[in-house]
Amino acid sequence: SAGRKDLMLAFADQVEKGSIDRAALTGKLDKITADMERSRNDDRAALVKLHDLLDKQQRNEFVDALEKNFKAKHGFGGEGEGAGPPRMGFGHMHKLAEDLKLTDDQKDKIKDVFKESWRENMKEHHGGKHAGGPWGGHHKGGKHALEAFREDKLDLDKVAPPQDLKAMANGGVEHVAKIAEKVLPILTPEQRKIAADKLREMANGGDTSLLVH
Repeated sequence: SAGRKDLMLAFADQVEKGSIDRAALTGKLDKITADMERSRNDDRAALVKLHDLLDKQQRNEFVDALEKNFKAKHGFGGEGEGAGPPRMGFGHMHKLAEDLKLTDDQKDKIKDVFKESWRENMKEHHGGKHAGGPWGGHHKGGKHALEAFREDKLDLDKVAPPQDLKAMANGGVEHVAKIAEKVLPILTPEQRKIAADKLREMANGGDTSLLVH
C-alpha cells in the first residue's frame, strides 16, 4: 500500500542520514494499522459467514486443506518445528552485505548486533504472538481456531480474540529501528547510501516486509 511504501522510504532516508527517528516512523503507522484492522475485521466476518454456509463435511474438508497448505508453505511437520532466530523481513541482508562490501571487522560487529538483538527478542517475546490473519496469532492459537471451524457453531472472538495490530506493528518498527541505530554507526556514509538505495528499491518494488508484513 501507499502507506507502507511511504514508511519504507522514510526509513531509507533516515538510514542514509545515519540517524533514526523512531517517532517519525511509528507516526506513519496510524493509517497502515487502520487499514490492517479494517481488512482483518472483513476477513473475520467473511470467515464466520463461510462457516454458516458450509455443512459439516465441507467444513472438515476446508480445514484439512488449509492445514495441509499451511504445513507445506511453512515447512512445519509439527508444533514447535522451524524454531530459530526470527527473520524479521531480513531476507535481503546477505545480498546487501555483499553490496556494501563490508570489512571483516564490520561483519563481526554487525553479527554481534544481530546476535544480541535475537537474545533480547527471545527474552521479551518467547512464545509471543504473531498476526495470523482472521484466525488470530500464535501457531497454537491459530490451530485451535482452525479446529473450532469444524464445529457447528463458531465463536471466533472466543477462540481467536482480535489482537492489537497497532501495538504489534509499532513493536516491529521499534525492533528494526533499534537494530538500525546500532548498525548505522558501523557503516561509512557511502555504505549507508547504498543501503538506503536498496531500501528504496525494495519499497518501489512493493516489498515492505522489513518494517510491516
